[in-house]
Amino acid sequence: MKFIDTHIHLQDFNANYTPQLIKKSVEAGIEGFICVSTSEKDWANVAKLSEEYEKITPAFGLHPWYVAEAKEDTISKLETYLQQYPKSLTGECGLDGLKPEREKQEKLFAAQIELAQKYKRPILIHTVKSGGMLEKFWLKLKKSVYVIHSFSGSLEQARQILQNGGYISFSLSILRNKEREKILNFIPRDKLLLETDSPYQGLSKGAQNTPLNLPYLLQEIAKIRQENAEDLAQTIYQNSQGLINGTY
Repeated sequence: MKFIDTHIHLQDFNANYTPQLIKKSVEAGIEGFICVSTSEKDWANVAKLSEEYEKITPAFGLHPWYVAEAKEDTISKLETYLQQYPKSLTGECGLDGLKPEREKQEKLFAAQIELAQKYKRPILIHTVKSGGMLEKFWLKLKKSVYVIHSFSGSLEQARQILQNGGYISFSLSILRNKEREKILNFIPRDKLLLETDSPYQGLSKGAQNTPLNLPYLLQEIAKIRQENAEDLAQTIYQNSQGLINGTY
């Protein structure tokens, strides 16, 4: 089986471990990584990793946790990265209802959606406790290719995302969701993606996550959906390739 980790923060691993991790991951069938930034501080590191490893696709964005760090020129600097790396995605960006500065979150999220549309890039979106905030963005997002990453919300939230044309990406967190069976069986194959969000969201609290957990996640989802694991893996791999190659 072949996999693409559609959301990973390789820049947050120990730099000395990264080459070994990538080697082990490729040997395990992980053939690509979307390395996702969260703030201006790690854009350069993500860019460098994408230059060093052909299998890494960069994503540049400003996470809602770091909007307080944004300056007047942050969005223009982000645009420069998107221009310099034509295969890059936009993200991680989004909305977080548990964090302050909601007005600034919304302003910067809107700016990143506009950049993504201008350069025709998929958007990787973080949403936590932000249903009300997200309502005003559905019309804009319908005009974009976007992914709600590491989804672990409700069935109704999943329904709303699909109604508005989004992809839904799952990490290990979905296996702890009380509605996991309903949610996982509700998502059509052509809208399903997998990720680790590693080094975060490991198998147990505090455990470091890695792309090596993707085969396990796939097997568990296949069991819940009562589908052939190899067939499901192939479809998700094709979805992931489409996201990277612009063939969605």
